Amino acid sequence: VLEMALKEKLGLQNFDADVLRTLGLMKNGTLNRAAQLLADENNLKESAIDLVIFGDTEDVFLDRKTICCKSLITQYREALDFFDQWYKPYEQVVGYYRETRIKIPREAFREALANAIVHRLMEMPAAIRIAMYKDRIELTSPGPLPEYLTKEQFLEGKVSVLRNMIIAEVFHRLGIIEKFATGKYSDEELKNIIPIPLGATLTPLNIKLADNQFIEVKKYSALQIASAFGIKPYQIGDYEKSSY
Repeated sequence: VLEMALKEKLGLQNFDADVLRTLGLMKNGTLNRAAQLLADENNLKESAIDLVIFGDTEDVFLDRKTICCKSLITQYREALDFFDQWYKPYEQVVGYYRETRIKIPREAFREALANAIVHRLMEMPAAIRIAMYKDRIELTSPGPLPEYLTKEQFLEGKVSVLRNMIIAEVFHRLGIIEKFATGKYSDEELKNIIPIPLGATLTPLNIKLADNQFIEVKKYSALQIASAFGIKPYQIGDYEKSSY
């Protein structure tokens, strides 16, 4: 898998010991752990990805796949295939035109997946967990934050600390990741990404569009009524603005 990927991406002619040494996969004639992780098959069961797609509730499992004992490149590709199977583009009429949309931006998921593989703690016997819902994806990469990286720096996304240097270098050469955390999301993609602190729980608000529109209309009505009668909005039950 690695050989074919390098030949396709870099036009590599020969895949030999010199290439392995250049990539940092071999030292003194011995293949290291990174080489094992990138081998087509291995017995490293702790290096795995567990994907679950839920229905309307977490009690309903629509599909589940565990990718284990394969090259990290294969794991990456099969996880993307699983995403493509369940999150398909659709057309929506906006005004007079049809626009192609997708519930979860593929590029946002692809980059999050690649970073989870590269930055996970390989020594921890736990799989990368990817929980997929209709409106979001929750991805958990095993291990604490890398040494010297604070929670604040992590949330700001301005500092990159590579935990697995050799794996990161190979993924960088293959064009899977940007080595120095310079990836950018579009405004549309950012709408679907919510960073939350470790240990926190994200609970979506289930508000119907009609209810939300009613709330907005009610706000303006309260302000208009208050203005018409020359009174303060809080006197008719609108306490949103403390300056009133």
